[in-house]
Amino acid sequence: EETVSQGHTEWVAFGNRYFSSVVINQDSQINPDVVYKKTENFNGAYLRYPLVLKNGQKDLQFTLKFYIGPKDYKELSKVSGLKHLIDYGTFKVFAYPLLEILRFFYRFIHNYGIAIILLTLLVRALFYPLSQKSMKSMKDMQKLQPKIAALKEKYKDDQKKLQEEQMALFKAHKVNPAGGCLPMIVQL
Repeated sequence: EETVSQGHTEWVAFGNRYFSSVVINQDSQINPDVVYKKTENFNGAYLRYPLVLKNGQKDLQFTLKFYIGPKDYKELSKVSGLKHLIDYGTFKVFAYPLLEILRFFYRFIHNYGIAIILLTLLVRALFYPLSQKSMKSMKDMQKLQPKIAALKEKYKDDQKKLQEEQMALFKAHKVNPAGGCLPMIVQL
């Protein structure tokens, strides 16, 4: 089974979690097609150059570069788009800036352990206001626990009335029941 993808081909790559093999098409006279092939013995892709010579043309030039090695962010960043071979998951929007900050600390300290500690301290400092707000909200909720328990005992047979009274209690004491966990979710 073959599938052909045509268009502007910059590179084709294969790899696993840690290593990658990349063929980079550089300034070739012909743009190759990417052919995906799946057989019993082969599952992958290759570049196919449609060899059509123009009138009077006797040869074609292909300029290719190869990268075979670990998925190193610094090395892969040298070629447009290759850094995306490293899968940082759903939150890659945050992963790239954090990685740059980690690399910044590493340039000065030359120790990834200490660089990670400094990055952790920086993140904790940035989220300190949210942590304070969360702690305050949790303490306020803790103070209201005896009153909530009394309401639960009083309205144990009427759930709707219990919820209304709890919301009135929260409103009267200016406490948000989600105030303790929402800042924690943002930090997560």
